[in-house]
Amino acid sequence: MDRLKLLNGRNGRKESPTGNGPVRVYALAHPQPGPEPQGADLTDLARLRIYCVADLLSRALAGDGRRVQWVERAEEAALVVGPAGFGGGSRAALLAVAPPQVNGEVGPYSLAEARYLTLSAPHAVPLVWSAGALAGAKAALGRLGEYGQRLKETGEAVQNDPAGWPWRDRFYTQLNDDLNTPRALAVLWTLLQSDETAATKYSLLSEFASTLGLNRALGLPEARPRPAPVTAVPPLSSATPDNPRLARPLQLPKEAPRPTLPPQPQRGPGSKKPPLSGFEGAEGRNRGKPGTPGKTAAASTNPEPLPPRRRLRQSREVRSYLNEPDRFDFTVSLISADNLPEVRRTVESLRQYIPRSPRKIEVVAVEMGQPDVPASADYLEGVAAGLANFRLVYAEPGLGEAAGRNVAFRQGRGRYVVILEAGVRLTGDLFEKLQLLLPPDETASPALYGVYPLALTRQEGAVKGFAPVELSPQAQEEQEQSLEVEALDGPLLVVRRNRVEEVGFMDEHFRFPYALSLDYSLAHRDKGYGVRALPGLARLLELPATRPTYGLTPEQQTRQREKNWQLFLRSWDSLL
Repeated sequence: MDRLKLLNGRNGRKESPTGNGPVRVYALAHPQPGPEPQGADLTDLARLRIYCVADLLSRALAGDGRRVQWVERAEEAALVVGPAGFGGGSRAALLAVAPPQVNGEVGPYSLAEARYLTLSAPHAVPLVWSAGALAGAKAALGRLGEYGQRLKETGEAVQNDPAGWPWRDRFYTQLNDDLNTPRALAVLWTLLQSDETAATKYSLLSEFASTLGLNRALGLPEARPRPAPVTAVPPLSSATPDNPRLARPLQLPKEAPRPTLPPQPQRGPGSKKPPLSGFEGAEGRNRGKPGTPGKTAAASTNPEPLPPRRRLRQSREVRSYLNEPDRFDFTVSLISADNLPEVRRTVESLRQYIPRSPRKIEVVAVEMGQPDVPASADYLEGVAAGLANFRLVYAEPGLGEAAGRNVAFRQGRGRYVVILEAGVRLTGDLFEKLQLLLPPDETASPALYGVYPLALTRQEGAVKGFAPVELSPQAQEEQEQSLEVEALDGPLLVVRRNRVEEVGFMDEHFRFPYALSLDYSLAHRDKGYGVRALPGLARLLELPATRPTYGLTPEQQTRQREKNWQLFLRSWDSLL
């Protein structure tokens, strides 16, 4: 296992603490030693983040066989934990901690939620502190606690379990690389969705949670006892006349330089921007891609406005995984466009079933709401911070439904891509049923699958529209029945990923969802592939009262439907 290496903010190099004795550390906010460190000031967000990073550092050093000696002056330290540029008079290595950037009004939160949110982003990267992000952290802690209770009931912890060593190696490799907690969290969530035994999962969950400082919040035993620091210090919140420093809010340098990073290659006039790959689940934000500003709340940190999110202008700007092997059973495609209630309804049902499903599932969410209405984006960021294999890609508001689905086709790494409309709520394990119903044989005739069949309506031989197909009660009740149909409706569609390039991407002229699934059904038929309905799956879905509107007025929706219908007729006139 690699030694702990930290990026020294003074010279831009990763270094391991030297010497054999305790590591002398000075932090603007350090924890009081004890079974559960105390002393966090929850009102000063900059000090709170430094506190959480300092506590994590002491745990990481303990795992590396070192102890921490907290010192009261930066000049006495070998390592300083603080904002970039802090402690200019000290020669100590600097572990730079970027201050949080507040986005909107933030309600009450616990130390455990603050700690998990801090873990979701690298310490040197600005952390978005919002109600949505905190809600995601709270939900993630709740799911981890549920995992812990279930695993405790089914398997006893096994010390030094050989089956856990590959996972331990992956986890500590990430953590020891400059405290890369987002990647370490991703390893933890992947472990919980793996095929390891309950005993192995429970042992590793207890150990990893203890290392991250989450075990008490999750009701898990301390699996990695860490040595107590040599020097005890008063808690952060109890200032005394002898310790006035602890009573003052953190004063950041006016022009604090960022940590020195490796230089980026220069781009010529004709060079293109690198493709986006989304914000990986349980990792928080990618470096250099902070979020959209909302109404900034007053805080002692005086946070700077957040720079705008980088948004796609075209679906092909993302990296494509279409030619790479399957890594998941299913990729779920979601689109968010200023419809937070509908998005939340669908996402919360996914969060209920995905962690429990034996299938390997990822989610690719494309957020194309208005930049000045960040509610949906903030919510999805919170979800991505706490749910493994959840990727969030931002797109321009006008990108459209079809282009958003094509982003998922390119970004997905699942055997099948499951297209879900926002507002559809899962009422059962849809993915396990799909696994049973979809053909396992690669040579079987591929098809577009769905739940709700459509039929074109004709008058005197001319196509005039389309309507739902009324199925018999027997067909709706029969789980194993697969019906060949003319077309499918769009609340749920299932596409075999390795056939996307052959069938073709969705027609990106369809910016509104009306008739898009009809168009894609005929695209499959045009290639000689089937279009099949699985009506028995309807019992696992609860449809919303209305379909997605993308914020359009009733008049705009009428015009868009007519435009889509004419586009459909022009595209398939010869086939109709």
